[in-house]
Amino acid sequence: MQCKYNIFETIILTSSGGIFGILVFAFLTKPISIAFNFLVDKTRKNIIFKKIIPQSKIKKNPKSIFSKKNRRVIRVKQKFGLSGLAIITPIILSIPVGTFIAVKYYTLNSKTILFLIFAVIMWSVVLSLFVTYLY
Repeated sequence: MQCKYNIFETIILTSSGGIFGILVFAFLTKPISIAFNFLVDKTRKNIIFKKIIPQSKIKKNPKSIFSKKNRRVIRVKQKFGLSGLAIITPIILSIPVGTFIAVKYYTLNSKTILFLIFAVIMWSVVLSLFVTYLY
């Protein structure tokens, strides 16, 4: 079944869905992160409910480990910044993943949210025009 929306209705519907997703995931990132850190103790690399190690055997300041993944994330962050992340979020990363990364590395403020919203609107317009005139 095909819905016959005009281009403006399509842009409004897709943009509003994307903006709603950005706002929901932006404000849920911190509680989800806190809950995850509560369940997974980074000093032990064990899930709390599976194996409990006495506090006396836990190292107080574990050494930072730089993996290939960490280096890649830092390189992308330095090279492209928030604007690059916002542009690839709706198409490549998906809104939940891109929003989570943006809030984690760029803090939750109006600039971060506006960049993500602008990118969603831009991609909504581009894809709606593409589908309307070339499909």
